[in-house]
Amino acid sequence: MADGVVGQLGYDKKTDSVGEIMGFEGGRYFLRPIGGGKEWQVAPEDLAEPDAQARLRARVSERNRSGL
Repeated sequence: MADGVVGQLGYDKKTDSVGEIMGFEGGRYFLRPIGGGKEWQVAPEDLAEPDAQARLRARVSERNRSGL
């Protein structure tokens, strides 16, 4: 996923985490947890498109954090 687009979901292979792509700067992508939270940096080679299971896991985690 070398062409990550702001607003898309991205999968960080190193941390096994899904986040919303917030931007690209200095050769790194910036992802934020779904629903908000602290951004983290991801190298382009570690960014992939999340599969259905990873998307679902991320959305369930967000719901659990928000108390819904």
